[in-house]
Amino acid sequence: MIHVQSPFPAGSVIVPTSGTPRYTAFFLALQFLKVPASTRLILTESCDLAKSLNEALEQRTGEWVWFLGDDHEFGPDTLLRLLNHRLPMVGTLNIQRISPFGPIMLRGETQAVSKPMAWHEIPTGGGLWALPADVYTGQAGLLVKDDLLKRVEPPWFRVGQYAPDRLNEDFYFNAQLRKLVPHMIDTGVVMGHINNFAIGAQVVDGQWKVTMSSHGKAQFQANPPAVQS
Repeated sequence: MIHVQSPFPAGSVIVPTSGTPRYTAFFLALQFLKVPASTRLILTESCDLAKSLNEALEQRTGEWVWFLGDDHEFGPDTLLRLLNHRLPMVGTLNIQRISPFGPIMLRGETQAVSKPMAWHEIPTGGGLWALPADVYTGQAGLLVKDDLLKRVEPPWFRVGQYAPDRLNEDFYFNAQLRKLVPHMIDTGVVMGHINNFAIGAQVVDGQWKVTMSSHGKAQFQANPPAVQS
C-alpha cells in the first residue's frame, strides 16, 4: 500500500487470505493502493472466514475499516474515492467471477427465494445509489466507519443466519449494518473478480457492458449475456 497525505484519517484494510495467496494480480494491486497515512493492513489466515473476520475487526485501528477479498480487481484510488463520500457505510459495485458475470447482489429475504439482480436494474449515472431494502450483498469493497461498527454487537459475522445450509456470513454482516444506516454504493467504482482473466463492467452508451481483460487490456464481450431478474 502507498501511504499518502490526505484529508482523511487512518483506518484498517482487512483482507481474508485463508493463509494462502491465490492471485498475484491482487497483491500487485494492493501494492499500489493509495491509503491515508498510518493506515493498517490486516491479513487473516484462517479457513474459518467468519472467525477470521471477527478477529480482524477486534484488531482494527483507526476510524474506518475497508474490506477486500484476495481475488478482486481494483484501482489505486478506489479507497480514497470511497472515503471522499464521508458516509458511515459505502461500497463498490462488485461483479461475479463466473458467467453470466452479473452484479453480486441477491434480491430476496432468504436464499431459497432469492434471485440475482440484473445489470439493467443498476443505475448507470456513476453516482451514489442506495441498495434496495430487499437486496443483499457481501462485505468485499465495503467501507465502514468505526462509529457504526461500535453500534453492532459482536460477533459481527455469523454463519447460517441468511440460510441454514449456506455460510453467508457476509450477508449477515451487511444486514446488521443496514438496520442502522442505508448501504450506499458508488456505481462509478466497479470492483471485478480475478479469474483466468479479469471480469469488469462499465457503462457504454448508457448501458452496462461486461468486460473481460488480460494484462490490463479490456475487451468487451460481443454479446454479453443478460442476467435474468
